Amino acid sequence: MSFATPPGWYPDTGAPGFERWWDGTAWTVHTRPLAAAHAAPEQPPAPAAFGPPSLPLPHQRGPNDGSGGGSRTKVLAITLSGV
Repeated sequence: MSFATPPGWYPDTGAPGFERWWDGTAWTVHTRPLAAAHAAPEQPPAPAAFGPPSLPLPHQRGPNDGSGGGSRTKVLAITLSGV
């Protein structure tokens, strides 16, 4: 059984006060301030904005492993499982 997280804007734990776009399979480089989240309806970035996968952003890397944000993924998975 799969519990895929749907595409959408989610709090960016690496940048407080911002949300990051989850495209359903990976985090994108698209962010927006939390204030914009309440002012505008939920809309994904334009499809042309999606490109090939990129390397993790510096704030997405784990503190000791350099593997690319494993702890952030765990925190998000735990948080979203309660939703």
